[in-house]
Amino acid sequence: MKKIFYFTIGLNLIAFVVIILLNLNFYLFLINIFLFVVIFLIGYFLLVEIIESYPLNDYCEYEWNPLNSTIVSQDQKRFVIDFYVNESLWETKHEKENIRFDMKGFVFPKTYICAYFIRNLNYIIMNKKHMFLKKLPLSNCLLPFDKYENLFLRFHIKNKVILKKVVKNYKTISPFLSLRYIINSIVLTELNYGGYRGKCPKIKVGEFLYLNRKKKYK
Repeated sequence: MKKIFYFTIGLNLIAFVVIILLNLNFYLFLINIFLFVVIFLIGYFLLVEIIESYPLNDYCEYEWNPLNSTIVSQDQKRFVIDFYVNESLWETKHEKENIRFDMKGFVFPKTYICAYFIRNLNYIIMNKKHMFLKKLPLSNCLLPFDKYENLFLRFHIKNKVILKKVVKNYKTISPFLSLRYIINSIVLTELNYGGYRGKCPKIKVGEFLYLNRKKKYK
């Protein structure tokens, strides 16, 4: 699957060059634009399949509840979660709550892990305020949940330490991966329960929706 994805990326680049070289012919230009869009969409959906098949380990090994988590430590005025990398395993190695991600073969493991924590924080507010797709831009504000004013993930990779910010001034930093997961969760919930909104106002989004999608890649 990954080879197919990289192949489609290569085709996109070739198509883009061809568009530039042949843009003097209007009809050829339109044909190449169409091919570019088709190849781009194929590449996007392949990328989605790759992303949704991770982490490779079971959910019970990386389940995180921000309301009662013990892996968060306080460093000066910021909260920090430490991750230690051993080949493909990224884990907290906390004596009470060890969270681990098997990211073997994934190109951007740090971005994925940040996205996981961001979306699980956002779920709390979205469920509390019953936010749906039209209110998505407001979901990055965590208030009134004020447990983490500033939250960082600190990755220990060999002799390097890399710090990634996921919460700043009670607002989550939303990279592409976390935003896409949140949109997926809201859209799926809207489609499944939209007809019952008047009778069932307490519709929830959460990691379970993502896990249901992940099952088909097992």
